[in-house]
Amino acid sequence: MINRYYEDDYGAYAGRRRGRVKQALWELLRDVSSTAPGWGEHLRPLRPLARRLAAAVFDINVPLEGAQPLRVLDVGCGYGDVLRYLQSRGCLVQGVDFDPRAAAHGLQHGTPIHIGRMQDLGLPPDSVDVAILCHSLEHLPEPAQTVAALSRVVKPGGRVHIAVPNGRAVGLQQEGEGWGALFLPIHFWFFDAAALTALLGKHGFRVASVGYATLWRNHWQLWRSRVRGSGRAAVALQAWRFCLRSLCDREGGDVVRVTAVKLVSAAGGVCAV
Repeated sequence: MINRYYEDDYGAYAGRRRGRVKQALWELLRDVSSTAPGWGEHLRPLRPLARRLAAAVFDINVPLEGAQPLRVLDVGCGYGDVLRYLQSRGCLVQGVDFDPRAAAHGLQHGTPIHIGRMQDLGLPPDSVDVAILCHSLEHLPEPAQTVAALSRVVKPGGRVHIAVPNGRAVGLQQEGEGWGALFLPIHFWFFDAAALTALLGKHGFRVASVGYATLWRNHWQLWRSRVRGSGRAAVALQAWRFCLRSLCDREGGDVVRVTAVKLVSAAGGVCAV
């Protein structure tokens, strides 16, 4: 099991570490940007700005407007950070993770987390409104099986939110093994938007949006670590080339984020969306 490669202090297992003020801001940004009913209404004029900021900060941000409560499934949920927030806003949530250390933290706060595979939950067909795979699809030995299983349980018109390291990232092309998202052997796959679109399309999903994020902190740390061996001038040139390529290549971010809509029901009926 790949969880052997993670220590107990791994972020997905260790539980929330934000201070009280940072956590309050984190939740406020989600409330305003996701249009959580009854939350952040007094800040409605700031919603466009909040959504832009949320797109920069969060890999996954579930819209909460419309019919409630949403039934949310998070595959590879870790300690259930996002699920805990969604649960506090009235959603019916279920998490799945392969490591009991993750589940232990979630259960402490009443967030249901199943240890094992999503396929073993036995969820009824068309029973999920929103599915989340936040930096988890790349860890699965058979991602196509998971997407096929999601196609069965996500209802027609339901959404799947996926965030994974970008297989055509500028950082991967330029920095090679120094790229901060190149975690081997625990990352089995490196998807780009085209590969995700093809995989989702094969199982009855239509990609509705694609976005990218560059993890500037990771690159800064890499450049700092290389100064001693390569010299300031050489590292400055590397950094300049990276920044220039990143600005020119909008699809070259470190993370690719995809939102897809379920089009075909388990019975084969087409859902118009």
